[in-house]
Amino acid sequence: MKKILNTFKYSSFKISIQLNPLQWRWIPFYFIGKMNEWPDENVYQFLFGWIFLSIRVYIDDGSW
Repeated sequence: MKKILNTFKYSSFKISIQLNPLQWRWIPFYFIGKMNEWPDENVYQFLFGWIFLSIRVYIDDGSW
């Protein structure tokens, strides 16, 4: 139960809007995988983006 609560506590959801049309992606893209800044962390990232909008979800259990 504590691991589930920590997952909700340390996870995050982010929506980004890019105002510069030169950086827009006209073809939708997505990424699902483990973030590798710190090899011992269990942080997973889900990313979806299209045109000026990108949505990121980070799932972290706080075990760092």
